[in-house]
Amino acid sequence: MLSMFSADELRRFLRYRYDDAVTESLPGPTSSLALMVETVCELLERHSLVDRAFFAGLREERPRRSGEIDAVEALWAAPQESIKPFTWSSPEQLAKIQLEALPTHRDHTVSARFLVRGAEAAKSVAKVLVHRHFGAKPRYRSDESPEHSTGTGWLIAPNLCITNHHVIAARHGGDPAVTPEDFDRQARSTTLHFDYLAADATIDPVQVLESVAADATLDFALLRLPPSPARRCACANGCSSAPARPRCRSASTCCSTPTARRCGSACATTSSSTATATGSAT
Repeated sequence: MLSMFSADELRRFLRYRYDDAVTESLPGPTSSLALMVETVCELLERHSLVDRAFFAGLREERPRRSGEIDAVEALWAAPQESIKPFTWSSPEQLAKIQLEALPTHRDHTVSARFLVRGAEAAKSVAKVLVHRHFGAKPRYRSDESPEHSTGTGWLIAPNLCITNHHVIAARHGGDPAVTPEDFDRQARSTTLHFDYLAADATIDPVQVLESVAADATLDFALLRLPPSPARRCACANGCSSAPARPRCRSASTCCSTPTARRCGSACATTSSSTATATGSAT
């Protein structure tokens, strides 16, 4: 569809053939063709509308492309190859079966701790939803819902999240380049969804306060979040948003940053007298 329609042509094609269940969910009139096609494919599959009538409509609309449309329809309609169960053809093959064994005295079992640590680290990962702006104006879909671009972000401190610059820029093929003003507006209108375990899960979104730093060449954007005692980053010590304490000797980034967030480890500062006696510095 990318090579067959413009965004306006595709919109008219859909409005002529489908009801509001499809057309009301289309992106706004100034959306790029890439976003339009991506949304259309998702909607048609969701409503089971990729059928013979759909391909017939494409052929009617673009008769010179019938050969290509027929080829795509054939691929779509082709049944998936069934997996044939394995069967032994002779007693000789059965005789070759050996029980699995590892002849060694070393313990090769693997701890499941990596699963627990992975689940813990996932708590610092968030789905990023950016409300797109053009010319200082927010963009909405035809159903008046915000037109979002999505990405992924990671906590590096309790109130700092890092993501890619292109995620906050939220521009697709054919869109004009993002201006610094629109970039800042989009950063401030960004929401983060932590604990995104399922599309229908109940999530308390976190509103970004501002973009602290960003660089298009290095492709990063650092976002400031409101403080939250429950939010923890995935560093080795597990930072929290508790009141600041004196800086410690821990090698953890969360301890040594100027924000001086509290570490979950037993970080302790030493008195000046102890430091003098031992020659160490806190």
